Amino acid sequence: MITIFVNGEAQTVSSPSTVQEIVESKCGSPVPTGVAVALNLAVVPRAKWTSTTLEEDDNLEILWASSGG
Repeated sequence: MITIFVNGEAQTVSSPSTVQEIVESKCGSPVPTGVAVALNLAVVPRAKWTSTTLEEDDNLEILWASSGG
């Protein structure tokens, strides 16, 4: 088990975990639309979500696009 930070909150996850697994757990969908991810301040392209593994103390930001007026 490792501790990572998801949107600023500590979370304990199994090791190894991928960006894809965390996004799916937070969004409820394996391929959510309107979602962008940054790992330690660097954008992770969607094509690399399944191959990007997380390490102790990584910071993952999951951003959702929204529209409105």
